[in-house]
Order: sequence, then structure tokens, then C-alpha cells
Amino acid sequence: MRIVDTGIVLNSNLFAALVPEEDLHLDRCFRANWQGRSWNISKVPQRCWAWEGRLITQANPISSLPELVSCEDLSALEKNVDVSSTLPRGIFAYRCSSDLQEPIVEVSSSFENA
Repeated sequence: MRIVDTGIVLNSNLFAALVPEEDLHLDRCFRANWQGRSWNISKVPQRCWAWEGRLITQANPISSLPELVSCEDLSALEKNVDVSSTLPRGIFAYRCSSDLQEPIVEVSSSFENA
């Protein structure tokens, strides 16, 4: 399934797990009432919409509501990583190749020549 003109492709198998809207009641504090139980609601960022693996929740670092935000569960991948052979040694700065200024420069020194 595609979302209108965005080109985003969603895994339609994920929709099988959705709760019917008429059976779900949401309150203003991002809590859902369904089948006599109360559930916390998690915000699911767009990057997770096409994720076919498990999603996990964590505290929302940006806002107090909703309290939770979903993210990709990478624990299966992390188990297979040998950290001792993959971590680089020293200091590394990741930046655009078109950057004109060195990444580790004091801001005040940038204005001395102006």
C-alpha cells in the first residue's frame, strides 16, 4: 500500500494488528480504553511506518505528551556486532564533504579574522 503521492510504501500485513476504531476510545492524555483495559499510546515516527520488525517504546525526549515514542528494536542486530573490531580508534567527525570549516574549531576563533 502507498500513501497518496509520497511514495512511502507501507507493509499491509501490519494493518491486521490494528484495533477497530469504533471499539477504541482515546482521552486527552494519550490513553486508550479498549476491551475494558487502559493502554498507553505511543507516538510512531514516520521513519517507523515501513519497519517490518518489532517496535519498542521509550520515554519521549521532546514532550511530556505523549509520554512514549516508538523506535525500531535493533537488539537482534546488536547481538551480532563485535564491538572490539568495529569501533574506530581516535576522534572522528562526520560532516558534509562540502563543509568549508573544520568541525573542531572554537567559535570565537571564527570571528577573529572578520
